[in-house]
Amino acid sequence: MADPDTVRMRFHRVDIGVALIYLVIGYVVTSQMWKSPTSLTPAANGTDQTFFEWMLQHAVRVFTHGENPLFSTQLNAPLGVNLMSNTNMLGLAIPFAPLTAWLGPAPVFVLMIMLGLAGTAFAWYYVLSRHIVHHRLGAFIGAAACGFGPGIITHANAHPDLTAQFLIPFILWRALALWKSKRPVADGLILGLLVSYQVFLDEELLFLAAFGGTLFVIAYVIFRPRVLRGAAEPVLIGLATAALLSAVLLAYPLWFQFKGPQHFSGLPDFLRTYPYELPLSSFKTLPTLSPWGKPDAYPTGTEQNSFLGWAMLILVAGIIILLWRRRPAVRALAVVGVFFAWASLGDQIHGNPSPSNPKPKVYPYSLWDHLSHLPLFDSVLAGRLALVVLPVVGVLLAFAVTDASRALLRMVDQLRLVPALGMGAALVAIAAACLTVVPIPVPTAARTPVPMFFASGDWRSYVPAGKSVLSATPYDWIPPMQWSLASGMDFPIAGGYFLGPATLTGSQKTPVGQFGPQWLTTMIVFGAVGNGSWALPPDASGYRPEAIADMKTWQTSIIVLTPNEPFYQQSKDAVTRVLGLSGQQVDDVWLWDVRSLTD
Repeated sequence: MADPDTVRMRFHRVDIGVALIYLVIGYVVTSQMWKSPTSLTPAANGTDQTFFEWMLQHAVRVFTHGENPLFSTQLNAPLGVNLMSNTNMLGLAIPFAPLTAWLGPAPVFVLMIMLGLAGTAFAWYYVLSRHIVHHRLGAFIGAAACGFGPGIITHANAHPDLTAQFLIPFILWRALALWKSKRPVADGLILGLLVSYQVFLDEELLFLAAFGGTLFVIAYVIFRPRVLRGAAEPVLIGLATAALLSAVLLAYPLWFQFKGPQHFSGLPDFLRTYPYELPLSSFKTLPTLSPWGKPDAYPTGTEQNSFLGWAMLILVAGIIILLWRRRPAVRALAVVGVFFAWASLGDQIHGNPSPSNPKPKVYPYSLWDHLSHLPLFDSVLAGRLALVVLPVVGVLLAFAVTDASRALLRMVDQLRLVPALGMGAALVAIAAACLTVVPIPVPTAARTPVPMFFASGDWRSYVPAGKSVLSATPYDWIPPMQWSLASGMDFPIAGGYFLGPATLTGSQKTPVGQFGPQWLTTMIVFGAVGNGSWALPPDASGYRPEAIADMKTWQTSIIVLTPNEPFYQQSKDAVTRVLGLSGQQVDDVWLWDVRSLTD
């Protein structure tokens, strides 16, 4: 690795041009969403967009209603949601709160995706050009891969927390630069501030960066043990300072996350299976969001973290072979890339499942099977470990372009035309491989319009302060959150889309996480009828006492049914029979005013 003090590259108009290019690419990727942020959503994932818009609106209410930034009872009433245990993105939601209050959460959501991609690319460009390769073209290509490569573009489908990786290159560089620091305390304070802020952007990325960075250092030291000479003291002082500052700044938020109300530990079991662990064939597959990718390449468009394609795989392997002896950092990067690619394959290493091959061959030697039960690892999706592979690829590309460009200029200057043609061919090969994964705009789909009953504010006549709204089809999590957003989150809803604690079982002392609330009987009954999986028996009166008790728990004021539900009549009939109330049409919804039962 280069000494951070050996090269001082001044800011140049070329750097401004690079930033503008990255912004344009970020706009192109989100261009379909910009057509109508309020009525369009990523076709692959409209669910998570609603949650992040809800978080943006919550950040506004922190200032307008004095709400706790780490907790809210406007969701999952009356228990609430521990937002530190969810992807809260307070690090962006709070600074963007004035803009959200002005424009609404939908445009700000798209803006976060666009700026996250462009900002991540430019952050890598800055670190690579100033501290790693000291070459603008090499840094530009490598950073473009880090900011717009498949592993990050897949999360442009409604995961702004995972596209906002702009602090990661600075955290990694500040940590690595401690080995030659002349002011380890000051540098440690800077690192501590960066780490603390990253916690409020995405903790999973911070964990992956810390784990990947540590593995890189270990591998690098093995290949070049002499770098340890004189490095122990500044590294230890810097890391201790960073840890101390982070502990002070994060003590309460992390206590709240792991011990506060509605806390949990670990993720639902279904997230340990396909498609949240990656098949072996995924690395050679081109991503959906690329010109030659197939729309049905993977069951989910948001977790294609490893989709590099054959051309990029062959190119990366060639770079590692050619630069193995020349650059010790390449050897360490290869170790990191292989390790995280291997771990991302999950508990069982298998080929690509398909309708024609639902049970592909399973291979032995799973690495993740040994890691997944360790603390912190149990809160990470196996497939997302492949997110570390993309920066590895980006830095390798930066090294390759830098070395090939410098060699080409040197050979042309020396009139060595045949070797120059070879270097030119190498650069063309790099460009061709990169073109196979160049991103395309995120496809969109129309959102279901918010009922006029909520958009007009007519709900206020039926929902007193502190009372909640219950959907007649509670398994459908997203519409009630959209109703809440249309009201400025002025009423709480029962249930919703979030991570919360599951019911304790057996000898458990800490609940595991699950999506949605701890389901009470009435939600299960209405939800099963609403999705067509169950029918109410002829005599439904036996459910009434428990339904009234559940609604009192939720402090429910009204139950709402929208006309676009596929089992509308069955739901209408079921709620009417359980409650013994016929309900009424108000605006464009059918509602049951249950205050007579719950007050």
